[in-house]
Amino acid sequence: MKRCLSCFKEFDSKLEMCPFCGEDYDSDPGLPTHLIPGTVLSGRYYIGKAVGSGGFGIIYKAFDLKLEAIVAVKEFFIGRIMTRAAGEDKVIVSKKSRQEFEYRKRRFLAEARNMAKFGDSRFIPNVFEYFEANDTAYIVMELLEGETLNMYMAEKGRIDMQFAVYIATEVGNALSALHDHKIIHRDVAPDNIFICSDKERHVKLLDLGAAKLADSSDDVIDIILKPGYSPVEQYDSMENAGAYSDIYALGATLYYMLTGEAPTDSVIRALGDDMPSLLNMKDLEISTKQKKAVMKGMAVNAKNRWQSIRELYDAMYEEEQ
Repeated sequence: MKRCLSCFKEFDSKLEMCPFCGEDYDSDPGLPTHLIPGTVLSGRYYIGKAVGSGGFGIIYKAFDLKLEAIVAVKEFFIGRIMTRAAGEDKVIVSKKSRQEFEYRKRRFLAEARNMAKFGDSRFIPNVFEYFEANDTAYIVMELLEGETLNMYMAEKGRIDMQFAVYIATEVGNALSALHDHKIIHRDVAPDNIFICSDKERHVKLLDLGAAKLADSSDDVIDIILKPGYSPVEQYDSMENAGAYSDIYALGATLYYMLTGEAPTDSVIRALGDDMPSLLNMKDLEISTKQKKAVMKGMAVNAKNRWQSIRELYDAMYEEEQ
């Protein structure tokens, strides 16, 4: 018997195609730096194909042999500072990159710990386990089916107003939970917002790898920037980031959903704000009060923004007087 690398059901080893899902049994990893499909991590997680990758990791669809459940396994892997020989499990890190590797691996595991705090939240992916192996680290989490907001926008161009406000509200709920634990996300943007394909269209806030404790005293704090979505204080120093920084990014994301146009970068706005205001857009199906609430959330000066998600919500949803 062998196990399908897609649906993970077992079938006759003589067959080349899975009789359950119709996928060919192909153990080619796609890229030589990816784990070979069929690899078992920690004696428990049967690795399938890679389904995504980013600056700090590779995500594999996998099967938990103990619980017999499909999961996602995120591997800490930064192509700029590490590699893997084709067919090998262990990663290779050069001596000159070792210090950065160790620092970023610690941050990767900190992301896992941050996410694990919110196991009962429907707004943040659930983490089941994290561990070190193959000279790197792994996070085991729920497998999400759907697409990121930037992918959705690329298809639609512009989102129905009611759905846009729903997405922003769900992301705001995630941020509120983080802020209650004194965690600042620092990287809210369309590529880190996931729209699930389930019936309820759940929305998840991804990538807590950039997150920091509001009272953190890290010797090194990464500068995380997303042009159009990062507030001006993040260009200066990440130590200046606060809940108001995430509020700016959330407002910018909602602006993008409502208009179909990426907001002007905050540094350019600081030099002379000529970004079209929602208040001057008559065709938007949201109230003037809601437009004002979003624009205040996007104020260039942090002191002029809402200071909490609750303040933003109160302004968005209070009835017009």
